[in-house]
Amino acid sequence: MLFRSIGSDSFTFRVNNGTVNSAAAAVNLTIQASGGPAQFLPAPILHISGPLTLDDVITISLAPGSPPIDSFKWSFIPVASLSTTAPTAGLVSQTSKAPLLSLANLGLHVGTYQVRVQSVAGQAVSSEAVATLTIVSTDASGVRVFPNPWRSDQDSDVNIIFDNLTPGATVKIFDMAAHWVRTLTVPVNQVPWDRRNDNGDEVASGMYIYLITQQTGQTRGKLTIIK
Repeated sequence: MLFRSIGSDSFTFRVNNGTVNSAAAAVNLTIQASGGPAQFLPAPILHISGPLTLDDVITISLAPGSPPIDSFKWSFIPVASLSTTAPTAGLVSQTSKAPLLSLANLGLHVGTYQVRVQSVAGQAVSSEAVATLTIVSTDASGVRVFPNPWRSDQDSDVNIIFDNLTPGATVKIFDMAAHWVRTLTVPVNQVPWDRRNDNGDEVASGMYIYLITQQTGQTRGKLTIIK
């Protein structure tokens, strides 16, 4: 009989002298990790309040009863990839000794991520603490609108894209007479415009004004459509 798993189990056995079986005997067995009893390690507590920028730091605290921690294992998964067949697309992993992590230099971008962190103490690894992180831009000039100008002879098969935005932001489009044309809501970090107004009709050639409203403020600009 071979046991490979750490934990508790029980079994019964009988002795046979070649003629008669003995009464059944029960054995309770506990298998521990080498170096001492297996240690329960509670998950850390993530502190994320509201949107953060790439200049910010995420902090965590230890759950009551936690032993001294050697390190913390972090994972950042783009929310958009969680619903795909490749949920680790864009995954960023990092290890820190301290109960905090700077978002700078991790290669993250404006958008929404699922953050997962585990505590590590010796051979023990805690369950994951999970939270949602929204990263916003500190610079409104980071907003991109392309192609601009949009030309029917070059871009007939593409939409106009508003990029580097925060989830939940709105893009309001007006003509040069300040008449409202369309309002777009940003689902992740970009949103397309198919050059149609709120009634579903294609807009005419000309210059248009866009007003982007997000948590970091408002951005105004112009785009041109040439047919």
